[in-house]
Order: sequence, then structure tokens, then C-alpha cells
Amino acid sequence: IARFFAAFSVLAFHYFSVTAASTYAPLRFYLERGYLGVQLFFIISGFVIFFSLQDNIKRFALSRFLRIYPIFWVLCTVTYITTILIPTEGVLSFGRYLYNLLIINNGTTALMVDGSYWTLTHELIFYVAIGLFVFLFKKKRVEWFFMLWLLILSLGVVFRLQEMFIFKILLIRSGFYFIFGGMLGLLVQEWRQSTLKVKLRRIGSMVLSVVMVGYLSSVLLEKDPSLVTNHFGMYDVSTLWSVIGLFFLVPVLVYLSYKVSHPKMISISKALGGITYPLYLLHNKIGALVLGAFGVFGIWSPTSVLFVIGLIILCHYIAQIEERWRKQVNRKIVTAYNL
Repeated sequence: IARFFAAFSVLAFHYFSVTAASTYAPLRFYLERGYLGVQLFFIISGFVIFFSLQDNIKRFALSRFLRIYPIFWVLCTVTYITTILIPTEGVLSFGRYLYNLLIINNGTTALMVDGSYWTLTHELIFYVAIGLFVFLFKKKRVEWFFMLWLLILSLGVVFRLQEMFIFKILLIRSGFYFIFGGMLGLLVQEWRQSTLKVKLRRIGSMVLSVVMVGYLSSVLLEKDPSLVTNHFGMYDVSTLWSVIGLFFLVPVLVYLSYKVSHPKMISISKALGGITYPLYLLHNKIGALVLGAFGVFGIWSPTSVLFVIGLIILCHYIAQIEERWRKQVNRKIVTAYNL
């Protein structure tokens, strides 16, 4: 549910934030900060990585590849074709489209089929890095990975090295979210086996991650006081408090998830989780083109609401088909190559 909420928040920001000022305060607050769903998703990704992480690095790599790339190739292609069918400025060349299929970018949204895809590069770097670490040192030592990453990024922030290429590769503007989620995952999964010292170390790492997000924001603001949403990690005071609130929200959601035992709720949660990825991949560019043609992109209207409902239903069926296909392919590859 949390993943769906994160994706839907980004969608709501893109689809309705233009008219946010005319809505009542709580809804306006949500719509204007819906883009923070990205940060929430990074925290969740850090937390759930343990469900797929395993010492068999080949299986881990296969599961991540099948989960990320095939459906991305299909939906990125659908988006690219839509940009051709509905004329717009800045249609990418076919070569640039092919490059987009690698999910590698430098954050320049104008060079992407869909500007939202920049977040996938961060996810991919995280998966590759933690996978390599586990390959070298095994899953039981994964806490070292998060501790070392936290140390390096913290030094980068303190010494204001965030613009150096190496620190960009190390995800200095998003890494703290992954680290927080990862440490939370370790804390929850090994709570009963852990000593008080270990628990305090992990909680301390989570707290430091939150502090560094705030400190990084102040460093970036000091350098460039003009608040531009694209400058990921740069927040004014009120927005920063919203970001910090996410760090408190995720542990609460994790706690509540362990209280959910009703089969129907579990089924709904699973369905919403499945919708998340295709919804994120399809919503932004296609929504801008289709709803823009009606003059209602960013505006709360019957047309945009119906479009959102239809998109969610479509993504539900896409997720079901993709999941069945992915499980079958994964099973065949594991059996064929004895992974």
C-alpha cells in the first residue's frame, strides 16, 4: 500500500498540482508536495531489498533484471510511440529512445522519453552496489554496506563535495533514504536476535541519515537559494519538515503491516503494490500528452479524474500479466541454468 501511495502521490502532483491553490488546505498540502512520493519510494526500496536479496547473486541479479527491465522496455516503448502519435515539441530521436532503454541517465529530463524515469537510475545503482557487496562479503554482512555508505556520504555532505562526479554516482542526494530504509529493515528483521548495542547502532544510523538529509538541504540552499523542484535534495523549511515526516511515517507503516492478517487486506495490498511500477512508468508523459490535448493536465477535472481511474485499472491488468510472465520466465531460467 505504501508503494502505491508513493506512486499515486507523484501522479497527483503531476495531474492536479496546478489547481492545488484552489482546494482546501489539507488537499493542497498533499498535492503541492506529491513529488515527495519519490523519496518515500526510495525509503521503501531500502527496506524491502531484503525480501529479494540473497547470497546467490545470480538469482538476485536475475530477479532484479526481470522485475525492472522487460516491463520498462514495453511501457517506455508505448510512451515513446505516444510522443510520436501526439505531436509535441522535443520528440527524442530513435537512437536516444534506444539509449533510454538502458535506464542510464544523468538526470537531464529533456533527454528522457519520460522525465520521471530519472529515479530508476538511482534504483538501479542501489541494486547493483548492494548486489556486488553481497557477492563479495555475503548477505550477513550487509549492515557494513549501509554503514560504509552512510559514512562516505556524510563526509561528502560535511565537506560539501556533493557536486563531485563520484559522489553523484554514490547517490549523495538519495542514498540517505535507501540507507534509512535498509537499516530499518535490518532492525525489524533481526530485532529479537540483536543485542541492545546493535539496535542502538542501527537506530543511530537511521537518525544520522535523517540529519544528513536536513544538512544537505541547507548546504544546497546556501549555494543556490532559488528553490527549483528538480534540484533533488533542496527543500525550504516547510517542505523539509514534510520530508522528515516521511522518515517517521515508514516505521509506522511497517509496524501496522505486521498487524494486518486478514486475507482480503493482504490481497488488496498485493494488488496495489503490483500496480505501482506500471503506473509510475506510464502516468507522466502520456498523461501530459493526452490530458494536455484537452487542456486539463495539472487541473482537477472530470476528464482528468476519469483518466486516472482508467489508468489505474489498465495498470492492474498489466501488473497481473507481467507477474505471471515474470514468474514463468524466472522459473525456466533457474531450472535451465541450475541457478
